[in-house]
Amino acid sequence: MVLISDFPQLDKNTLFLISRTGKSNWLIGQLLQLVVMAALFMFVTVIVSALFVLSVSEFDTDWSYITKTYIAENPDKQNAFVSELLPENLYNQLPLTTVLLHTITLIFLYLIVLGLLFVIGTLLGKKFLGVLLSGTMIVIGTILGAIKSEFMWLFPMANSVTWLHYTKFLRKPIVPLSTSYLYFGIIIVLLIIIAFRLNRKAIYVDFE
Repeated sequence: MVLISDFPQLDKNTLFLISRTGKSNWLIGQLLQLVVMAALFMFVTVIVSALFVLSVSEFDTDWSYITKTYIAENPDKQNAFVSELLPENLYNQLPLTTVLLHTITLIFLYLIVLGLLFVIGTLLGKKFLGVLLSGTMIVIGTILGAIKSEFMWLFPMANSVTWLHYTKFLRKPIVPLSTSYLYFGIIIVLLIIIAFRLNRKAIYVDFE
């Protein structure tokens, strides 16, 4: 949210751009910019995370031995924060490459939803509203996810966390990953439709 707090940028110079390109083309440009920003954020996050452990790790497409045995060999850490970093829900259920793919994709979709709320707030002439909605959604989703409430699936946060979809040992998911993809797909399409409808009526004047 901090990184894209000025998105979409609207100032007096932007008015000349909109008048030349048209409202629809301007909005499409903002949506493409959002996709690029979200993809770049995920790319940098993955690369930086890998660099931090590069000197003490090796490249493999399977879970490491320590990952799969740490909790079992250190039962005193069962309820510690480390269990959240190495959740059994992941390595007992899915291969590493599958987890990586789903995690990157779901968080990417989550970022798109947050960015679309910024766009809608701007088109309403109340940019802070988009920030407020995004922040509130993150906070409520995080709290519900922490207490494992069933209502957490109504928010993007839980749907973007791969390991929350599974129990520790049973292969049957609590909520199928396909359901979360459908959830994000519906929300993103609805938000884009709302954005284009608001864009038709938006009057781009008096921006500071």
